[in-house]
Amino acid sequence: KVQNCNSKFKIKILKIHQVAVETTQRVVSAINKKNTTSRVSILNRLTPDDLFVWNNQLALKCRAGYLVLQKIQIPGKKIISGEEFVRGYLQQS
Repeated sequence: KVQNCNSKFKIKILKIHQVAVETTQRVVSAINKKNTTSRVSILNRLTPDDLFVWNNQLALKCRAGYLVLQKIQIPGKKIISGEEFVRGYLQQS
């Protein structure tokens, strides 16, 4: 699932503790295996610095690929996984 979540984001600072680098080719290839052209069109509309949900993980679009945010921290909160953030914080918004 690909979902742009910039409009759902109410916090300004998100401390990133661990990331995984994904190439554009790998992300698009994974989406194409599921035959979901609408998801590819969403990826094409993203600009650098856009946050989005991909495979139940929080990801950040960069110029040359994507960063999957594996461990993050909201100010004043404990370190959590990107999946926990998607399940909890984003679904509550």
